[in-house]
Formats: sequence, C-alpha cells, structure tokens
Amino acid sequence: MRRCAEFFGSCVRRTDILARYGEDEFCVLLPSTDLEGARRVALKIWEDFGSCRFLPSLELSVSVGISTYFFGEDKSYKMIKRADQALYRAKLEGGNRVVCWERGQSLLKGSDILIGIFTGDVGQDYRHIRLLLGAISKVNSTMNLDELLRLVVDIIIEITGADRAILMLREGEELVISMAREQGKKSLREVEGFSRTIPHKVLETGQAICVWDTDVQEGLSRSVYSFQLKSIMCVPLRSKGETFGVIYVDSRLERRSFCEKDLAFLEALSQQIAIALVNARLFEENRRRAERLKESLEEIELLNRKLEATNRLLEERLEVQANELEQACVNLRQSQRELQRRFSYHNIIGKSEPMQRLYRLLDRISESDVPVLIYGKSGTGKELVAKAIHFQSRRRDYPIVSENCAAIPEELLQSILFGHVKGAFTGADRDKAGLFEFADGGTLFLDEVGDMSLQMQKKLLRVLEEKKVRRLGSNHAIDVDVRIIAATNKYIPDLVRENRFREDLYYRLNVVEIVLPTLSERREDIPLLVEHFLERYAREEGRSIPRVSPEALRFLVEYNWPGNVRELENEVKRLMVFADEVILPHHLSSHILEKSGSVISSVDFLSCVQELKQARAAFEKSFICSALERNGHNISRTAEKLGISRQHLHRLIETYRIREEWKKK
Repeated sequence: MRRCAEFFGSCVRRTDILARYGEDEFCVLLPSTDLEGARRVALKIWEDFGSCRFLPSLELSVSVGISTYFFGEDKSYKMIKRADQALYRAKLEGGNRVVCWERGQSLLKGSDILIGIFTGDVGQDYRHIRLLLGAISKVNSTMNLDELLRLVVDIIIEITGADRAILMLREGEELVISMAREQGKKSLREVEGFSRTIPHKVLETGQAICVWDTDVQEGLSRSVYSFQLKSIMCVPLRSKGETFGVIYVDSRLERRSFCEKDLAFLEALSQQIAIALVNARLFEENRRRAERLKESLEEIELLNRKLEATNRLLEERLEVQANELEQACVNLRQSQRELQRRFSYHNIIGKSEPMQRLYRLLDRISESDVPVLIYGKSGTGKELVAKAIHFQSRRRDYPIVSENCAAIPEELLQSILFGHVKGAFTGADRDKAGLFEFADGGTLFLDEVGDMSLQMQKKLLRVLEEKKVRRLGSNHAIDVDVRIIAATNKYIPDLVRENRFREDLYYRLNVVEIVLPTLSERREDIPLLVEHFLERYAREEGRSIPRVSPEALRFLVEYNWPGNVRELENEVKRLMVFADEVILPHHLSSHILEKSGSVISSVDFLSCVQELKQARAAFEKSFICSALERNGHNISRTAEKLGISRQHLHRLIETYRIREEWKKK
C-alpha cells in the first residue's frame, strides 16, 4: 500500500490532496478541476498503474470512480458518496476501468458504508471517528460472550440514542433474542412491542433496513403502527458471506428519528461487532474445548491410576496363576506318568498262556504307528488294551480319545468324530471341534466299529486316506495326525461277506489284529484277578482284604463268566459288601453257584490253584471235545457256545490235536 501511495502521489499536483480512504481505497481531491480534467487525471493513473510491477509475481489493477462537486450543494460528503458509487459500478463491471458518475443514476447498495460518517467537516468527522474507534475498542475489550452482548447493545443505545436495542442470532432456521436492553443499561426480561417482520427480512436478504419516520414511510407492517414505533433501524451481522444475526434498534420519540448517518455508523460498527461475536464464540468454544480437554486429561489420569492399580493386581494374579500353572504342569506330568504306569500292559492282570501271547504281540507293536483292530467279547478289556498300546507308544504324550460307535446315532456320530461349524444343523450355535482334532498327535480308539453304518464307514475311510477332516457344514480341510485303534465283538470278515462292512476300510483298520481271550479261556488268571480286585476295593474303602475260601474260589473258577472280566469285577464289588474277613460260597451270587460244577465235571477240582494248572490241559481238551460233539462239530456254533472266537478255537484244536483224533475215529 505504501508503494501504491507513492505512485498515486507522483501522478497528481502538489495542490491536490491524496489520502488513504480505507483498506485498498484511496481518495484524491482535485481543487479547481472540472469533470474533464478529473477524467484525464484518472485515465493517466489507470494507464501508468497498469505498466507498474510492484513485485515480480504480483500483478495489480486499478479501478477509478469520478464525481464532481455540484454548484450550490450544501453537503461536501455527497460528492464523495457519488465517487464511491462510481467506483462501486467499476468493480461491478469487472474492475480495471474508469467510471464517471452521471446525473440520474440510481444509488447502489453495497457501496462504502463510511460515506455517511465522514462528511468533510473536520471537527465533526473527528468526533465520529473517535466515537467509532471508542466503540470498536470497547467491543474488542472482552472475549466473554454474555458480557460482549451486553456491552454491544449498550454502546448501540448510547451512540444512536435509541429507546432500546435487540441483538438476535440465528439458531437453525430461527432468530433467537440473545440480548435486549433499553435506555439506562437495563435488561429487558420480556421483549414485546417490536416488529419481528423487519429482523427476519434483514436475515433473509442480508441488507439493512431503516425506517426514518413511520408516519411518512409506506408499506410497513401493521405491528409497526400498533406498537407506536417512530423510527427503526435493523442491520445484518455477517461473517464469511453468511448472515448469522441482526441488530435491531427502535425509538418511540418524535425528537429521536434515525438518519442516514446513524445507519452508516451502525453498519460500520456491525462489522466489528460481527467479528467480535465470531471471535467470542470461537473463544468460548475453545474455552469449553479446553475445559473438556482438561476434564478428559483428568479422567485419563484417573483411568491411568486405575489402570496402574489394575495392572498391579493383574501382575499379582498372573504371578499366582503362573505358580498355579506350573504346579498344574507338575501335576499333569505326574498324572501322565501315573497313566502310563497304570495302563502299562505289564500291569494287565494275567499269567496264562493266552495272555503271554498277548504281551508278546504288544511288545512288537508298542513303538509302531500302525492301525490295530482288537477282537474281543464284551468285558474282555478291549479299551484297557487300547490304552496300554497308546501309553507304550511314541504318542504317549498326546491324548487318547475313546468313542463307542454303537452307542450314538449316525448323524450325531459324524458331528462327534469330525466336528461341526455354527449353523450346520439346528442347535449348532457355535463351532465345535471333533474327536479327530482333539486326538491330533495321539490316538483315537473306536469301540464297536463293526456297528458303524456303511455311510459313516465311507466318511471314516476318506479321513484315514487323506489324513484330513472336514467339519460338518464346512469345506475347509483340517490336517490331523491320529493313530486309529478299533475294536469290535463281531467277526469283521463275516460282515464284509454280508456287505455290512466295507472291505477297503477293513484292510485299513486290520493292519495288526489282536484277539483277546475270554475269561473262560484263561481260567488260571481268575484267582489273580480276584486278588487284584479285592486289594483295589479294600484300599479304596480303607478296610482289610478279605480272604477267599477254597470252596468259594472253586465256584469262581468253574463259572463260565459270559460277561468276562467286567462280570468278575462286579461280583468282587458285591462280595466286598456282603462278606467280612472270609468269602464263603454262600456269599456268591446264586447263578454262579447254580452254573458251576457242570462245566468241568470230568476233572476233579482241588482247592489249590497249582493243581488246577496241572489239570488245565486235560480239562480244556475234554471240555472242547464235548462241546464239539454237542454242536455237531460246527466250529462257529461251538466257538459261540464256548464264548471264544473261531480263531481261538482253531488254535486250541491244533494245540490238542483234536482234528487228528477225529480222523482216526
């Protein structure tokens, strides 16, 4: 602006008056110059200014408005107002041009609002500028919004002499009274008797409205007359091109009618008021934001303290849990060792020849991962042998999971073995892993596999071939590493011939075959088993071990035990209830007493177990021959009646050379 002022000064005479009018506007007074002379000066300024370069990257243009003093005109400021109107037209037409005021032109809204304040009278203008600067200084003296509103309204009343002043701010689509005061710096609790039409029109148009005299001006709303208002002014409050409020003043006194100077002063002041209100609002928002931030920081600090306390508590709990976990690991290792000891096949009770053959077979497969198929009647200890195989294998540190295939419906068995995903069927409210996943790394024992449906056999075969399992309702394959031990009380080859069992699955399962002897096939183990069960239950009950009389033991050894070891164990449990120090024959179940004796009637039973062992071979041979004769030498029917497998019966026939004796006969 200084460089521009120097340029304009070089373009005029010494007798001419150059002044900066405001912001980027300058005023040049040319004494003793007519309109044509003023036009030449303006054109020279315009042409020379266009060729100047104030900064390398800055291009400026100039617009000039021209007006002359009309002869006999009583107000010099009117000439300045006309020049301002011409300048305003130049800007509206695109700028960078010279426009001269011509008679008959209508006044344009939006030109310089200071025209009405500065009149050319030095004394009066000095007073006006002092009033304006004083008002601006007061307006900018506070950032408290409520205090600013009171101060603004009081200043307006003081300067304009209005009866009252109302400041209204936009809230949404409504104008809300934020402050209303009257003469004497008094607040108006209830604001009535003012025209609401005028403020809303100013808010809508963004243009000031002034009613100098309601008695003269036409087209006013009825409320203006009914409220007996004499003079009204209403100006907009604008920020960034948007009207966000209005200032309304009115007067009922005849002697205090507003004029153009009052409106010009109020418009000039309203700009500063708008800036101050925006700043106060921002200050208030920042203050509230700072308070919220402070509160948030205090809350954060409090939360941090709570978090520290919680962390300390969690650390203490974590330490306790770590100790508990360590102890649990110790207990788990102890339990694992106990399981390995308990299910070691060396602890399986039995010293008979069939059991010795079983032990030798278990020795051979203990370190192998091959599938095993266990044949055995109910109660012969199939699961016990399966666990013994697992706990002697390399998989001993991983779980062994057991499932009875005959006890579960097919649709449920699939979910149990393979798992399911949420929504796979009614009631599947969450994902669930199957037994294959639980047994991963370990062993899966499938009991009564001969009762599995063909459809289920097909799905099981697929898992065994792919070593992948798919949960019910999902196509995602999960890798599994599981050793399969299956057990059945049915002869699988017969089921294959009857198309009730898949041959390919049979060969998958029957890599190693184990046939468990029935208890009647190893009678010499009965005294050992009885002694074992008596010791266990006496220890559990904390009592002395009862002694078995020779007569009672004879009945126990002679009985056929269709339920095998499980039936014998249940009988011992019963004897612990009814017998005291000595178990006598009358303590035994009635069916044992009734069915004993006829089985080995051809061999004298002595009370000594050693004598039974010596007589065992003769007894077995005689017993088998009698059974074969009773069943017409049918191997399958004889084996079923004896409660042994066909394979076992074949081995006994070969051992005792019974077939050779048949041929001789």
